[in-house]
Amino acid sequence: MQHFRLRIIFFIIICLVAGYGYLFAGSKYYINGLGSQSYFTQADAFGRGGTIIAVPDMNSVNTFNPAGLIFADITHISADFYHETIQSQYQAFEGVSHYSNVHGVRLAIPLAVNKFVISVGIKPILRNDYKAETEGELSTGNQYTKQIINKGGLSRINLGLATGIKNRVYLGAYLNYNFGKIEQNWRVNFVSDLLIDTSDRLVSKVWAPNFTAGMMVRVMKGFHLGLVYSQPFDLNGDRLIRYVFGESSEKVDVGLKIPAGLGIGASYNMNEKIRYSLDYYTQRWSNVELVSENESNYTDNHHISAGIEFLPTKKAFTSFYKKINYRIGFHYANLGIKDNGTAVSEYLGTAGMGIPFYGGYGRIDFGIGYGKRGSLESHSVEESVLRFFLTITGGEKWFVRPR
Repeated sequence: MQHFRLRIIFFIIICLVAGYGYLFAGSKYYINGLGSQSYFTQADAFGRGGTIIAVPDMNSVNTFNPAGLIFADITHISADFYHETIQSQYQAFEGVSHYSNVHGVRLAIPLAVNKFVISVGIKPILRNDYKAETEGELSTGNQYTKQIINKGGLSRINLGLATGIKNRVYLGAYLNYNFGKIEQNWRVNFVSDLLIDTSDRLVSKVWAPNFTAGMMVRVMKGFHLGLVYSQPFDLNGDRLIRYVFGESSEKVDVGLKIPAGLGIGASYNMNEKIRYSLDYYTQRWSNVELVSENESNYTDNHHISAGIEFLPTKKAFTSFYKKINYRIGFHYANLGIKDNGTAVSEYLGTAGMGIPFYGGYGRIDFGIGYGKRGSLESHSVEESVLRFFLTITGGEKWFVRPR
């Protein structure tokens, strides 16, 4: 047991250190404004198409619906790794970008099994990483290179509490602290030494608290309904504006307003062998006004997820392959943004598996998905997206009190 704890601690240290470095990547659709949302939070849900709101799982820490924390019957510590490759097809050219990073770390501790669970964790909620470079020529014949570089994003630290009522109704809440830095750079470099290169840099350091509330109800054996609500919040912060000939710094309302989120879900466990799940989640981005942004560039965000999971056997003496979770899913999203005046949608197919270790106390979850967003018929770019998720969850009977 002691060696296992040391391995878990070592793994978390590696994840935290690895989180300081990343590769530039990104979508043209997110060059302005807030960047891309990190809707998918963990590998097990991703393999089911993203369904998580009403899925009870004792081998994972629910990062989306805090009511789902109640199913952790032992102490769980977990971390996620995420990779994304985007192939962008424009009318005249194409490009490929990659992004890899640690996607979150969390800890859940049951103070009383199925009665009280507390948790702490950190995860990204927005990412604004984009780099584009174009070449041009002035009417005078002077050639130049223009760069647009965005980097940074928004992360969330949360403290969670979940409780169960008569093993039928489960309630939970996350107290969140949202923070981050978003940096935007514009550069023009001239080939000729007779012209002065120009650059503008805008750095916004932002923060704001909010809460997430959730509920699950066991309607009957194997059938659960879920509800989750995320409070809207306005980000406060410091803004640094640096020009080629000077700079200014001030505390301002940076104009980043995150709308409320509302989601519902259902799951049905058929004969302890197959689980079907369905989620719907929405945010009213059409009501958001961003500083220096056109309101018409945003529309309401909708996510629809559906998944099937083949559950492992509970028999102690059976083949290893029968102890693995197998998952498949589908995800549709209206991304909440417009391009050429038309809303941008994404379609994604996913698959995954969960491999147990350490006598079933831990699990390694994999998820992979491939999809499309945008269309050259209606938008300026069409993108193919490949995503990969890895979640490692370890379990120990720390601090656990009997039922």
